[in-house]
Amino acid sequence: MKVILISTALNDLKIFIDPFEFDESPKVGDNVGIMDFLSDKDKETFRNYCDNENKSEHPIIETRSWQFENNETVLYLYLNHLDKPVKPFFF
Repeated sequence: MKVILISTALNDLKIFIDPFEFDESPKVGDNVGIMDFLSDKDKETFRNYCDNENKSEHPIIETRSWQFENNETVLYLYLNHLDKPVKPFFF
C-alpha cells in the first residue's frame, strides 16, 4: 500500500517526503524513523529543529486514515513530534 506521512513540523520546515510503498499497515502509537526518508540537507534541518524545540527525532503516529485512490489503498499517517524525555535530576 502507498503510505503518506503528514506532519505540521515537517511542513513548516519545508521538508517533503515522497509517498512510499509499505507492506504492513503501521499502527497508531508506532514510532516512525523518518530520518531514513530524508536527504542529508533535510536531516540537518530536522535535527536542528529537534534540538531547538526539544523534540524527539522519532515521531509517533497520532492518527491514521486511508482511502482508495486510483485502484490502490493510500494510508495517511499523521505524526506527532513528542518532547524529548526529561533526564531525572538526582541530588
